[in-house]
Amino acid sequence: MYFDDVRLTSCHANVAGISRRQKVRLRWYDSLVPQENVFLEIKWRNNRITGKHRHALQTRQPLANLSYRTIIEDLIGVLPPDRVGDLLGSHEPIVIVEYKREHFEARDAPVRMTLDYDLVFYDQTGKRTISTAFPQPMPNTVIVEGKTPPGGEQDVRDFLHPLTPRISAFSKYYHACRHLGLISG
Repeated sequence: MYFDDVRLTSCHANVAGISRRQKVRLRWYDSLVPQENVFLEIKWRNNRITGKHRHALQTRQPLANLSYRTIIEDLIGVLPPDRVGDLLGSHEPIVIVEYKREHFEARDAPVRMTLDYDLVFYDQTGKRTISTAFPQPMPNTVIVEGKTPPGGEQDVRDFLHPLTPRISAFSKYYHACRHLGLISG
């Protein structure tokens, strides 16, 4: 689930290629709606350097049973103090992105790959609670991401050979906003 402000500043910063930006998301695994174990992630970019602050959180009850207002209050209560401002700046629930993921690892090089597919988006704008009504699939989209130490780009190409995929950035959050008609483009 991605959070932003009401003007979708984080999404627009991605589109504009702003060199210093961040996005806030809540992640969970193995179910469409979150239970008690979640991760709050603040992904950041500073020019070409990227990173992620990831916080494992356990809530008092399944988040699916709570209002968004209560979810935000509970997250503030368990976050490290230096991360609270990140959440407060982007506390509006925007979209849930659901997808399937496969993991691969090279035997002879420090390369890990993920393959994401069957993307489905759930608009959360204006909702009081988590909503999985009106799923919006994004068919015919597969995302292959290579993860390697710096300088290992050739290892990724070798791993994928003979495939020669188009290499480009792909933001699930941006594509969700666009697919749902929240932004134009």
